This record gives sequence, C-alpha cells and structure tokens, in this order.
Amino acid sequence: MQDFYRTIWWLCTINIFLLLASTLPIFLFPPGIFSIIGGYLFGFKLGAILTITAAIVYTNVMFLISRYFARDYIEKNFFSTKNYH
Repeated sequence: MQDFYRTIWWLCTINIFLLLASTLPIFLFPPGIFSIIGGYLFGFKLGAILTITAAIVYTNVMFLISRYFARDYIEKNFFSTKNYH
C-alpha cells in the first residue's frame, strides 16, 4: 500500500510541475526557473524531458492565443495600410 501512495505522489508531483511549467510562462514568469527546478526534483533526464514537454505546450498555447485573440490588435497597430512619408 505504501508503494501505491508513493506512486500516486510521484505522478501528482509530475502533473503539478507540468501544469505550472506550461501555464506560468504565458503570464511572463521566466521559464528558465522551471529548468532548474525540474532538474533538481526529477534528475537530469526526466527533468529535461518534462521541461521540454512543458515548453512545447506553452509555446503552442501562446501561439494559439496570439493567432485567435490578438490578431485584430496586431493587424490594426502594426500592419496598417497608412504610408508615412
């Protein structure tokens, strides 16, 4: 029974790390800190895999946010058809 709880605790820790590492950089929290924390908590190999996975998730989420929610703002402010001569 103790091994079951240890396994559940390990999986919960990994899920919490992935959740935090993939959502906080969207709100401008520095992602490099999660590389250090992942290496410290899970070792080099598993920490690197989890950090890369979280980086893939948050970059895709940031792309989708910018594509579907900020498109009008960017087109209006940066790609206007006015010529300033």
